[in-house]
Amino acid sequence: MKISRQGYTHYSDGINNQDFYYTEGNMKMILDGCSDSKYSEIGTRLFVQLFATLPNRTKLECFEENVKYVFDKLLEQFKFWYKSQEDLENFIMDNLLFTIVACFETENSFVVKLFGDGYVVTVNHNDCVSYIKHYYGRRPTYYVYKYCELIPNNIFKEYEFKTFTFSKEDFKEIGIASDGIAPIVKYDSLKTFDDIITSKLKSDYTAEGVILSNIQSFGDDVTLVINQDIKNYEKSKNEEET
Repeated sequence: MKISRQGYTHYSDGINNQDFYYTEGNMKMILDGCSDSKYSEIGTRLFVQLFATLPNRTKLECFEENVKYVFDKLLEQFKFWYKSQEDLENFIMDNLLFTIVACFETENSFVVKLFGDGYVVTVNHNDCVSYIKHYYGRRPTYYVYKYCELIPNNIFKEYEFKTFTFSKEDFKEIGIASDGIAPIVKYDSLKTFDDIITSKLKSDYTAEGVILSNIQSFGDDVTLVINQDIKNYEKSKNEEET
């Protein structure tokens, strides 16, 4: 299940869908652009295009290094166009503010890497769905702040990815979502969503249909990736062997 829909407030205000997602083999990743930035949808899509070229992009142990590598190379190129640090940081603020949530399936677990706001969606072996919220308040932490020299008392330079491990003994599937999914967590009227995720509901309803029929409840862009009943780890492992 892969969903990314423009939020109603963004639609009303003429703001593009700033979320983006990327999936391949045993990994899935969501990028959530900053609503206050002018062009953060450009940053999310540009980052994914560059990340997708890396040869070891689906390896958990390389993920944090890969993220740093993409940002290092990207900003190195833009220094040609923006000669002063102030101009470079203005470009960063306009284009490159986005949170990152990634999930890797291994042989025995699911490992989530998170930098900034987002949700982890868990499904246990009893088909109970939980939404784990990670929230920084009014000012989420963005990875690219590490490259900003002009932010006063820039504590964000010290921030690192948060890592969460979910054993397959306890969980059958782990999904990831942007914080735009909050209305699903908040309103009981949208709990049909849980049944769709676990395939309990045998009807014409779809997860995307639930969002669209309640779109005015979703002010922010909403993105969810959860590959229920798909053995991504085995698929990825077999591809490497061949």
